[in-house]
Amino acid sequence: MLPLETKKQPFPAVPATNNPTHWIRLRLVAQVKFAEWTREGLMRQPVFLWLREDKRAGDVIREEKAAGAMVLPPLGEGIRSILLDGRQLALTNLGKVFWPAGGYTKFDLINYYLRVSQFILPHLAGRPLNMKRYPDGAGSGFFFQKTPL
Repeated sequence: MLPLETKKQPFPAVPATNNPTHWIRLRLVAQVKFAEWTREGLMRQPVFLWLREDKRAGDVIREEKAAGAMVLPPLGEGIRSILLDGRQLALTNLGKVFWPAGGYTKFDLINYYLRVSQFILPHLAGRPLNMKRYPDGAGSGFFFQKTPL
């Protein structure tokens, strides 16, 4: 990066840092993961993954926050299905306890997956999936279900 070093910082406002900063001209594109965008428009907890040679710096735009994650209403409100990708998905046995020590139910797991789906699904697409299923609840017999290749 030394050939790209510059004294001029490329941001409208100088971000606060804990370490000395070295600025470079905007020529490289980095793939990063981060927790969220701050109110100031900065990445919270960014982690450098790799340089992207398939993208030009001038073509990169900031990705906007995805639409809010779907959160199911409380069990008492009688929800029995949800619409996902244009398909109606029936929900059954939502009160089934999956983790007895913490009291977590099937509903809790579905709600969690819906909240994190926008982050994990892009990484799971096209990969084989194995699930350890307990049809009669935690502590009972189980089987492995595999997605077809």
